[in-house]
Amino acid sequence: PEAVELHLDTAGLGSRVLATLIDLVVMAMLFSGLMAAVGIAALGDDSGTVVFVAVAVGIPLILFGYPIASETLWRGRTIGKSVMGLRVVTSQGSPIRLRHAAIRAFVGLIDFQLTGGMAAVVSVRASRDGRRLGDMAAGTLVIRSRRVVGRTAVPVAFIPHSGSEDFTRTLDVSRVDNEMHQAIRSFLLRVQDLSPEVRWALAVKFGTAAARRLKVSPPADM
Repeated sequence: PEAVELHLDTAGLGSRVLATLIDLVVMAMLFSGLMAAVGIAALGDDSGTVVFVAVAVGIPLILFGYPIASETLWRGRTIGKSVMGLRVVTSQGSPIRLRHAAIRAFVGLIDFQLTGGMAAVVSVRASRDGRRLGDMAAGTLVIRSRRVVGRTAVPVAFIPHSGSEDFTRTLDVSRVDNEMHQAIRSFLLRVQDLSPEVRWALAVKFGTAAARRLKVSPPADM
């Protein structure tokens, strides 16, 4: 919306396959734990009702509950994706919500269970952004959440404008969270590359948000 172009580093097929295999191992371990608990609970049940109910409820819960809960609560990650440095985001690059994770999990029936993973492989290879059918339905992407950088990051200092030093010393910047800090830092680093209109609009947006977060009222001429 602010005319800032985003570059999302989408995940490759190999890393996604490995992440899926790790998640399958995790789900197999959960299923083994479930079966062990069911075996203990069913010792006095000759009818087999406990086993039937536990399997009928437990398998869908593991199959769908694990990816949905993980991706919703862990900002688009599962254990497999975290190990491989991957994350699910929306097409606009924002964190996914419950509905995105749910759609991805249920369409995963076609991607993985019904086709043995072939539908996922074919759609990832055929899609320009490496999306499987679940990503297309949910409007999501799988991206690399960490990248190896070959050089040490250089600290950057932003000097207050002349005349505003006294005011800036009064600011309690500990109120600024990491997400806001990264957004403002990114804006200031590339401010000269933006058109005057976009630069002004973003400056007002970030300045207003920061003033609200810091609970201050800037001088009238600032």
